Amino acid sequence: MKPYVLRVVISLIGTALYGRIGFLVSLVLIAMTLLYVAIFYNKYGMLLSICGVGILVIILFVANAQTLRQINSINWMFEGFFNYLDSGKFSTKSSTVLMSMFVHPSSQTILFGDGYYTVMGKYYMSTDVGFLRPLLFFGIFGEFLYYLQILPLLKAIYDRLKNLNASFFVMSVVVLLVLFEFKGESLMTVSNMLFVITLAVALKSRISSQL
Repeated sequence: MKPYVLRVVISLIGTALYGRIGFLVSLVLIAMTLLYVAIFYNKYGMLLSICGVGILVIILFVANAQTLRQINSINWMFEGFFNYLDSGKFSTKSSTVLMSMFVHPSSQTILFGDGYYTVMGKYYMSTDVGFLRPLLFFGIFGEFLYYLQILPLLKAIYDRLKNLNASFFVMSVVVLLVLFEFKGESLMTVSNMLFVITLAVALKSRISSQL
């Protein structure tokens, strides 16, 4: 257990330094995993211990917030948290800009799309919202088919990992994809990741069958 905890902590620090959305998504997936393990493997003691450590870290963070926010990297990483302490509202400059990018296309655009992805080197309608870009280009039916491309990959992984928490893995991938799509397009990246996992699982199954 301890090696996994260390790896998670290191990964979280790296993710936080690279992108805040990745850090938030990682926290959500970690919380989901802890609940899953506690419920299905009766590890409530572990869950309570980790929650206790998390609460202690938050208390120490709040108590030293004024000092920590003087460090530029930490101030950037936890901008939303610091803003919440100051104003009671969790927000960042990027999230404020992102909210303005939730455009409201016409009914015709929703149904059939406009056929534009970029205009003059910028995303069509200047939106950075991942699930809006294919909608504006394809329309709702094209977008539906666009997202369906991950189903064969998920099914292939699920079929080979039925006895290894495959359902939870599929659910985690879906949650990851949905959350990342609010900030930018991530479907192709997730698809590439699933493709590699599918090949790895298939290769391992083939090797195991030959032993």
